[in-house]
Amino acid sequence: MKHEMREKIDLFRASKLLLAGIDVQAGPDDAERMRGLAASLGVSVSSIRDGHSRMVAEIGEKLAGLDTENRIVILDRGRDLETPETLLQAFSGIFGEGAFLELAREHIGALFEAGRAGFCLPILEEKTAVVYPENLAGPDFDGILMGIPAPMRKDLPSFSAMNRLMLYHEALGHGTETGEEITGMLRANRELRADIAAIAGYMRDTGDAHAPAALIALRELSPLRAVHAAFGCGQWLSETPSIWANAPILREIVALIGEKGPAFRNLDDAALFAFVKDTFEKLRISREEFIHRDQALLDAYVITEEATRGRTDKRDALAQNAPRCLADALAHINAAADALCFLCEVEPQQMRNSPARHSALPVPEPKP
Repeated sequence: MKHEMREKIDLFRASKLLLAGIDVQAGPDDAERMRGLAASLGVSVSSIRDGHSRMVAEIGEKLAGLDTENRIVILDRGRDLETPETLLQAFSGIFGEGAFLELAREHIGALFEAGRAGFCLPILEEKTAVVYPENLAGPDFDGILMGIPAPMRKDLPSFSAMNRLMLYHEALGHGTETGEEITGMLRANRELRADIAAIAGYMRDTGDAHAPAALIALRELSPLRAVHAAFGCGQWLSETPSIWANAPILREIVALIGEKGPAFRNLDDAALFAFVKDTFEKLRISREEFIHRDQALLDAYVITEEATRGRTDKRDALAQNAPRCLADALAHINAAADALCFLCEVEPQQMRNSPARHSALPVPEPKP
């Protein structure tokens, strides 16, 4: 049968590694991460700020001519997000005096704190999308992987590569969403569209697939860890983490771009935007598919949580009553295990029943 288990993962060993450190407290703050990055690279903090400013200007110029509903404004993290006062000054320059600026003055502290990570703030009344770039030191790999008893791999993409990737996610992805899409589109599809924009924009600019592979690994590992952090450690969870679990589709995007060869590097900005929109429309997921995905993640959560306590109640119940659901849950767990091996110095045999090659490990077929 198509859904028959070909289970190669050792649930007890794998679960302890996949969920290690979920309850570890937050690591270094942004300023400390910046100082550590500068020291590791042998450069000054100011040179990192300068590089960030150049990238913001470059991508802002690329997006300025797109035919979109929104004006896209990218904040310069090193200049505009230094303090609440510098952010208010930036908003003043963007919007001038008016209703939004008055509201911003009233809530500038919250608007500043909200920008500690990259995100896009849509101001629908102004038809403007304000993009907060990622922290200058890059996405917080340390925060996602904190507590895992293995160091991160030394060949992970650079901070600047990941920042470029994620800036396209926020600006070309979320920044071009229409008001109707923001209010009416399934959130998982909004994240899928933004990730397609990230991968397409980055690979058009660089021709590199390593940073997209790191993003895909994060999308495979972080939902499972986030569910455990929420249910197991009482952390606040505003939305199901399965909205980001688009890794299988993102692999299709990387392969599709690879098939296009050097011609993809020659796309102008309008053609790049068209590629993002057209590709998303072909691959967007239905509400039923999302509900199924969310249930598979929840099943994976229960299976791995029980496994850390030496139990297999959920796994056994699904094997008896819903083998297809078990296949889907194990696919989540297998993918998370592969992602952990990509991101950290963890070898496949530490989580598998056999020392098979990492790239050739069988994964149960999820429900189509």
